[in-house]
Amino acid sequence: MAAIGSCPATSAAVLAIGTANPPSLFPQEKYADWYFRVTGREHLTGLKAKMKRICEKSSIKKRHFHLTEELLADNPDFIDRTQPSLDARLAMAATVVPELAAAAARKAIAEWGRPADDITHLVVATSSAGTMGADVHLAALLGLRPDVRRTLLFFQGCSAGAAALRHSTDTMDSMSTQELAQAESELYNHFFCYLKSMALKCAVDLGIPDAIHRLGGAAALPDIVAAVGVHPSKLPQVRRLMNVLTISGVFVSNGATDADAVVYELTRSSRLLKWFRAGGDGDTAAAKKSFFELTHGVDRWEKNREDGGDNDAFNLAMAADSRITMEIFVREAGAGVLRGVGTLVDVGGGHGNAARAIAAAFPDVKCTVMDLPHVVSEAAADETVEFVAGDMFEHIPPADAVLLKLILHCWEDDNCVKILRRCKEAISAKGPGGKVIIIDGVMGFGERDMVHKETAALADLYMMYINGVERDEQQWKKIFLEAGFSGYKVVAMLGLRSVLEVYP
Repeated sequence: MAAIGSCPATSAAVLAIGTANPPSLFPQEKYADWYFRVTGREHLTGLKAKMKRICEKSSIKKRHFHLTEELLADNPDFIDRTQPSLDARLAMAATVVPELAAAAARKAIAEWGRPADDITHLVVATSSAGTMGADVHLAALLGLRPDVRRTLLFFQGCSAGAAALRHSTDTMDSMSTQELAQAESELYNHFFCYLKSMALKCAVDLGIPDAIHRLGGAAALPDIVAAVGVHPSKLPQVRRLMNVLTISGVFVSNGATDADAVVYELTRSSRLLKWFRAGGDGDTAAAKKSFFELTHGVDRWEKNREDGGDNDAFNLAMAADSRITMEIFVREAGAGVLRGVGTLVDVGGGHGNAARAIAAAFPDVKCTVMDLPHVVSEAAADETVEFVAGDMFEHIPPADAVLLKLILHCWEDDNCVKILRRCKEAISAKGPGGKVIIIDGVMGFGERDMVHKETAALADLYMMYINGVERDEQQWKKIFLEAGFSGYKVVAMLGLRSVLEVYP
């Protein structure tokens, strides 16, 4: 028997059932006669009569067998208790059991009405110990995705089916992909919440509420920037700041789609801003520096190289993020995105957590991680992932596909275009596998709740500390086209992040 289940909002449910039986069928009342005849023990009349009484009193009506008289004739050791037959029986079961399971599963999948590619978990239970590897064999027969989560329960006796259903229920009642993504969004929202109070102080120190008041109670962003004396080069950052405060209810806007046409108005709680005074005196060089560089004297990446402790903390944080993000990626997008990809280079992949997740789920994809020398030198050796030291602004090793996970949001547009051009040069595949795979935020894409919208806006504000940018779809499109790519597609949403495919 095969069952298809899902995990709705309340609890696990059975959506389809398929069955398959061996071809040999015997009514229960004839089983004793058949058994004693084929085993050559009809002379044991007393034992045969006892077996008949047992069959009559049982609730079993019929028996399905794989064994036929022809098979028994070809394997006489099966009925000769003096001869060893375990190896032959196990070899037969190893082939027959998965094929029978596949026949039942195909019926269930057909009733379910969805492709086998949509199956995320596979539980196989048998009543014997002779089916090791049956889960792998069954997954191959059904053409399931390489990343399907398999569980094999064997030697379960007559309770095998109940054990499988119980395990399936426990699996489906655990955290779903949607719940995992939502939990991540809520935790990131808590993490970024301190930025709201910092942003509010900045607005107050800059006098933005006063400037809007002086401009008649409503003003466009260029007028606000000019009124408070912020350097013109900081207008995009002020826009992102105002976006956070508008979502948080400190200001209100007219909601215009053209960024330059947005008009901001005061609310009762309108107060914000501080750092943007840098460059307000016309010092263009200072205005181009990030918050981080103004504070530490070097940029984020040079600081990592100089400070081993800082570098360790940074890579630990990235590894923690990869555990959740790649879990969702492998579940929801990996099979489709990596179809046709034979080699992949993870640019800026740190210690290889994302690449290892891909290599584990898709062993046919050869993964390489490229990062700066001081990062690669501390990465643990792994047979599944190759590490290469390099600079993504200079050269990227050739591969079918290039992965950029949380890389481009660290850079302004000009540097993103440079990185993407190096990626385009590195792509070796000309077919469907040739692409840049980007895992990053796409602000405003898809249906998002208020927690997600606020978290995305706070993340965008946070990335200003290194002059990074969280982009909406049009901003992504702009840099893709400028880098010389022919097209792109947002193929999946992974909670706070999305997966984009960019084509040469």
